[in-house]
Amino acid sequence: VAPKQNWQIAQEGMHLVTVSGTARSIFKNVAYPVAGKTGTSQVFTLADNQNYNAKDIAEHLRDHALFVGFAPVHNPKVLVATVLENGGWGKNAAPLAKKIMDYVLLKPTLNPASSDNTANDKSVKTTTS
Repeated sequence: VAPKQNWQIAQEGMHLVTVSGTARSIFKNVAYPVAGKTGTSQVFTLADNQNYNAKDIAEHLRDHALFVGFAPVHNPKVLVATVLENGGWGKNAAPLAKKIMDYVLLKPTLNPASSDNTANDKSVKTTTS
């Protein structure tokens, strides 16, 4: 088992990804602190003289987008891992993770069928069982 300090370092680094890193625009103004990490999985290997350009590559060969995260940061209630097959790069997987987190953590005020930024909109009515 790793020392608690190791976990705290990883936790803070993942939190910074959602505050000032690649996922900052997705998690801006959320009602709970989030920790996460974006990632990209290469589908095929390029030759040394090739450059990756998604527009020039068949869709089934494009990179996969990944995001793993948890919230709230210091007392996690939800852990989400998303993979978007051929989704481009990691930031593209973060909006789906945010929607799942919003649904779990804010479900009394969330309408899953509505647009992205309604999680904190008190005018959105939902029913719960």
